[in-house]
Amino acid sequence: MLAGTGSNASITNCYVTGKLKGRAYISGLASNLRGTVEACYTNVSISVPTGANGGLIGRFKGGSIENSYSEGNMSGGFIGEIDNAVVENCYSSVTSSSFYYGFACEADSASTILNSYVNNEKTSNTRPPVGSNNFTGTVAWVSTK
Repeated sequence: MLAGTGSNASITNCYVTGKLKGRAYISGLASNLRGTVEACYTNVSISVPTGANGGLIGRFKGGSIENSYSEGNMSGGFIGEIDNAVVENCYSSVTSSSFYYGFACEADSASTILNSYVNNEKTSNTRPPVGSNNFTGTVAWVSTK
């Protein structure tokens, strides 16, 4: 993991690879982040007993993520939880047969996801790309192949 927690952070042009083990909100780039992420990539294997986790970010609480990519073996997809954020031009490819949602486990009503893609060809997942019981925000161009 590159960073644990960050507020008003700016992370650009980076990549993270490896294996992670922990609890909720574990991710390749940051566990709990607010700020800007652009042109970042992760390829991680994440082992957690419970909770939302994501290949790129565990919990994203405000800001924007653009032109970033995540792949690997995990139970979450690109992001565990999205709150009050814009995610645009991003991609997620998960190879675990036990993952839940390909792009985000949760997204709140103030979040927008645009022109983003989920590849779940390597899994038997039939769930939607974004799952949450309180999501009413905009999801545009999030699709599965």
